[in-house]
Amino acid sequence: MRSRFAKVVCVWFVVNTTGLILPAVAEDGPPRFHEVKAWRGSFVASAKTLDERSGLGWESINPWKNTVSYQAVFTVDFILDEYEDEPSVWTGRVVSSNLEASYRGVGEGLGKGGSIVEMFFNTGGPLENSDKLQAKLAFHRERGWSFHVETPKRKTEFTQITTFKETGKKFIERRDVFAYGLNGTGTLPYPEKRMVLFASEQKMEDTSVSNAVRVPFTWDYTIYLEPTSMEELRLEIDEPAEYAKWRPETTPDRGAGNPLEVSARLVTASGGKPQTKVESFEWELQATSKEPGVALNFPLDAKDTKFDLELDASGPYFELSKENQKMVRAVQSGWSDTVKVVPYDWGGWTTLQVTAVLTDGRRISGKLKGKSEYGLRVPKRDMDSHIADGWKAEHKSGADDLDDEEVAGQKDNGDGFSLYEEYRGWVVDGAHLEGDPKKKDFFVLNLIGADAEAGIDLFASVSQLSVHDRLRPAEMSEEKRQMNGNHKLGAHVADQHGVWIKTYGSKSDLGGGGAFTVLQEQGVAGRPGLVKGVGILSRTSEESDFTKPFNLAPADLAGAYDRAIAHELLHTVGVEHHGDKDYKMIVGYCSTRNPANKLGRPYYGTAMDQPIDLRTEEGEDVAQRDLPDYENLRVMMEAALGDRLRAEGPKFLSINKDGSVMGITTVDQYVDWQIETLTVFAFMHQDGMVGVEKGEHSGAEDCLMRYYFAKFYESKKPATIGSKQYYLVDQGTERIGVAICRSGTGTGVNAAGHQPQSRYGDAANGDCFSQICPNDGIPPSNTK
Repeated sequence: MRSRFAKVVCVWFVVNTTGLILPAVAEDGPPRFHEVKAWRGSFVASAKTLDERSGLGWESINPWKNTVSYQAVFTVDFILDEYEDEPSVWTGRVVSSNLEASYRGVGEGLGKGGSIVEMFFNTGGPLENSDKLQAKLAFHRERGWSFHVETPKRKTEFTQITTFKETGKKFIERRDVFAYGLNGTGTLPYPEKRMVLFASEQKMEDTSVSNAVRVPFTWDYTIYLEPTSMEELRLEIDEPAEYAKWRPETTPDRGAGNPLEVSARLVTASGGKPQTKVESFEWELQATSKEPGVALNFPLDAKDTKFDLELDASGPYFELSKENQKMVRAVQSGWSDTVKVVPYDWGGWTTLQVTAVLTDGRRISGKLKGKSEYGLRVPKRDMDSHIADGWKAEHKSGADDLDDEEVAGQKDNGDGFSLYEEYRGWVVDGAHLEGDPKKKDFFVLNLIGADAEAGIDLFASVSQLSVHDRLRPAEMSEEKRQMNGNHKLGAHVADQHGVWIKTYGSKSDLGGGGAFTVLQEQGVAGRPGLVKGVGILSRTSEESDFTKPFNLAPADLAGAYDRAIAHELLHTVGVEHHGDKDYKMIVGYCSTRNPANKLGRPYYGTAMDQPIDLRTEEGEDVAQRDLPDYENLRVMMEAALGDRLRAEGPKFLSINKDGSVMGITTVDQYVDWQIETLTVFAFMHQDGMVGVEKGEHSGAEDCLMRYYFAKFYESKKPATIGSKQYYLVDQGTERIGVAICRSGTGTGVNAAGHQPQSRYGDAANGDCFSQICPNDGIPPSNTK
């Protein structure tokens, strides 16, 4: 049988412990509820994961290292106007609903090679088919009552990112799943008096975050029902004047930021004054964020679990509890109250709920004036976002995990920081710094000081990155270097790193005579996360390659140190050399008096009997050109060694009568052998790098990534002696690169029209500008 009115089944009396005679509970609830014609009410619940520090329930089913965070706020308004007496159940429809939920889980050490799996979703809005959902109030005879709502769920996009440690490659999977709200209460005791049904602070454990994720968490809920015959009241939350532009803020030492003052007022359905008085106002922050630290990088490796926003108030009669997440104020008169939401993080968020407790036992939950949803999202933001709307309006709108900064000409977008992380920002040089969601942010821990600033500025200019180099050691770890390590539920797309740069004391400490970018994995293009560090010798070091001219014009030498810093920083963001296969070569002078010379003309050779055809770019034979230098050296050696060698010559010849040493049979031949082979060939030599076509010296002459160290380059003409012809590079004939190329075409000394030929040709790896990628979330294209 179905009816709009409750039917009294029976009433009896019992004696309670005080000796008073009280009416007992009928089969369908206390008698006073029997004349109720319909119910209206609300169900408000917030969820959070269990204590993550203990991992209760999670580690037992997941043996690998992982972290899990989940938050949700779920609300429904309903009208129950249909009654069935067997069983005793009121049913009706959901009038309005909302589910906001954020989940992030990270598992490490999964599968072969110890892969990392990240899973997350963020959603907000009405439930699926909310206008068709059924709500139900059941009376369980003398045992109590319960409330249920039919399968509260909301569709959302679930993202799973698997990073394979062996290769650094990522596999991204996205699919639609359902996030779920709390579907009901347990059996609750009947109230001893009054006409409302109410329960609060009851916790229910569940393991279903969505149909894709199961983790232990709890719901804290409030269920409230009142007969529709009661005076209909509204608790209206006034939108603060600064709400549209307000955002959370703090100080590096977690000082209180500018608070948001919020007021609520109880009114009748028509906007008038209620007949019933207010006993108290209960304010509560729900699903408050606990992002570690106060910013992405400060303090480093933060482990705190403090709430990012707290409540406070002015005036008397209020009490704070739950780590300042709840405030109750007793009301002496009137129907309104005001509270302050105080931020202690630049990226915090919460939902402020307020309830007016009336003297007749009713509890009215607050809604933003003119809106259907309960509470006030702080800061003002979309349901599926943790970013203040005002900031998005000023900077950039989009999903919290958006990472799409573009620089025209660079093939990879993004800087590894999500839009939420750009919003939350960093502490740099002791002050808060927001990211620029329209530029790629890049961080440098400058351990050199002022001497490195010109080089860093040059890097910033050519790369078009937004470079932040005022970091203090307390703001970027030299070891870990992660610039967004403080994250939990806020949108996160990659573990993004900065780089350090510092001076080494000596060539042996550095491992070379110039500057080095040390990658953690050889054979791959750089990313900030793959770089161990950038090292360089001091600007004035006599060991440094950058105090030596090589091929540079004297006017360019002054910029060599700054250029080197910019060059190495470009390596950290994926820019490679123009090519490879350049090699070292040492050639000694072999005169006609050298016993090994069988050509009858002087030459340079990689060995005394291995001549090369070495020429100036004008075509002059370098060995012939250097003949006067040789003759001067020969005179010096004759004066220094001649008498001694002639004196010891006969002894040598007596030992080697068969002439087995290069056919030496006379004292003069012995003198030539000693002077020419052990002195002239060794000391009169040309030593340097050979720049090959498409090698490190190739491409645009003015590019920062091109080398300028070559002593020789390979000629395309056939050799007149030996197996190969080389050109000698005159010192001061090349320019230092202070720009970045956008083409592989050789220019300057590498231009096709350069005489006698292009020195090193077009670059094998041209268009350096396109290679710039500071995003650790994008694996290098040439990863092994």
